[in-house]
Amino acid sequence: MDKDSIVNSLKKWEDIRKNGPELVNYLSQGNCFKFTDHQYSEPSEYRHAYPGIHDGKLKMFVIPSAYDKEATKDIASYVEVCEVFPDPMPLYDPMTHNDRISDATAVRRVDRWDKDYTKWVPKKADSTDGFFKAYAIPSQDFATTDVKVRFALQTAVEQPMGYNADMVVACKEGKTIYEDYATPVPPFKPSITQASFYLLSQM
Repeated sequence: MDKDSIVNSLKKWEDIRKNGPELVNYLSQGNCFKFTDHQYSEPSEYRHAYPGIHDGKLKMFVIPSAYDKEATKDIASYVEVCEVFPDPMPLYDPMTHNDRISDATAVRRVDRWDKDYTKWVPKKADSTDGFFKAYAIPSQDFATTDVKVRFALQTAVEQPMGYNADMVVACKEGKTIYEDYATPVPPFKPSITQASFYLLSQM
């Protein structure tokens, strides 16, 4: 997909970011995406994951943070377009997991999304920050090349219904390892600034 198509997809998400029913409509297409962590010469602290809408389908656009900048030539070549799909199966096999976060925590967070997103999403859309524009996922979360990423909700007392958006990354290489340090933006932070999300500036 070329840069213009990517940016147009992100714009379509931005257009509905304050529209709870429309967000629920697209988020009902799936709760999961798979991602291949391609290795590039320049190290990246984060992988930026942007939601977007292309041909009526919700997709996640993932790019290493080191390449999410104006100076990157052919920026589209660093963006992986990930299909969002429903994943009704458990996140993990309880007989083989080895947690970075506990199995109970991982399952609780993805179950919250599955059970509560239709109620939580409209409330979040009506909040000051609105719904998220992107996620910053630490590169260290990708312990293996191919991972499954599940939408989730974690507790956050200052957020609607006491939850905030989250992602749980499941990496499997013999045993399943769960990572959970994804940060949704906005709001931005000193360590995760709006300026570092170059693709947002193109909308």
